[in-house]
Amino acid sequence: MLTATIQFFNGCLLENRPAECFRIIPGAVEFPQYFRLKTGYAAPYAHFVFRENIYPEDEFLPIYQPIMPHLVDFINLTNDLMSFYKESILSDERFFL
Repeated sequence: MLTATIQFFNGCLLENRPAECFRIIPGAVEFPQYFRLKTGYAAPYAHFVFRENIYPEDEFLPIYQPIMPHLVDFINLTNDLMSFYKESILSDERFFL
């Protein structure tokens, strides 16, 4: 959770830089997903799905840990789809969907 918080703050600092300082070159096809991982804060939410009182970490972590990257992607993409209308109204200048 600490790592995700630090990455979130780092992503927010990048996001709030002026547009002229924040250029994406056409070949950087993975950058939107990388940036979303920074600002999405999905990793802690993915772990919150598996509550400790129902899925004790000692027993279930080896079972659910391998799906974490997929769950993080699912949470981020679902969030993007749900907030699409709101963000498209504000501006499409930095919209990556």
